[in-house]
Amino acid sequence: PPRLPPASLVLFLLSSRLLRPILGAFFSTSSLFGMLHKAPPELVAERMVVMDLTVPAEAGPSLIRRVRGTIPISTPLWICPLKGSSVKQPLATHGHHSGLMLNVGVYGRVCDGEGRRYSRELEAFTAAVGGRKMLYSQNFYTEGEFWGREGSPWDGGAMFEEGEYRALRQRLHAEKVLPDLFSKVCEAGRPPRHKKQTIGSRCGDAIARLML
Repeated sequence: PPRLPPASLVLFLLSSRLLRPILGAFFSTSSLFGMLHKAPPELVAERMVVMDLTVPAEAGPSLIRRVRGTIPISTPLWICPLKGSSVKQPLATHGHHSGLMLNVGVYGRVCDGEGRRYSRELEAFTAAVGGRKMLYSQNFYTEGEFWGREGSPWDGGAMFEEGEYRALRQRLHAEKVLPDLFSKVCEAGRPPRHKKQTIGSRCGDAIARLML
């Protein structure tokens, strides 16, 4: 079975109760998120599953069973009920559904390097049951999937209404000023990253590979 790398085991020891008063500042939420953001994005995609999925309450048990049955993470799931909205909110994950919804947070490390595949499967499952995904983490939708064009997995329409969104951008004169939503939040819409290879960056990448 997959095992944690030695570097991760060392981190667990360093964060033990005896050493926490001395080294605790290095394990704060801001410090850990800062280190995660400095790691190569492709490495994070391979070795982490980080996402918040909001689905109709009746689909919540199926989503939880799918996560626990198919994704090799042992971290707890975040589960939070959300009240749906009677008023349409195009950019809210619960703004398209008037009934009770369930937000399921999946955050954890996968030891088999298949994080991207697991993330894609959860994105597709969430779309198929009429749910939405918070877009703060890595997103692997194609442009057609995201906007509900041909090949879209969404049940009951696109995640966002492209026509309404484009009209709003034109009304606010954002077309030539700000990137559109797909380009901003989806990996497929971003330009290739060309990071200058220095000794420091190579050392940082090597440390990230040891720790993740």
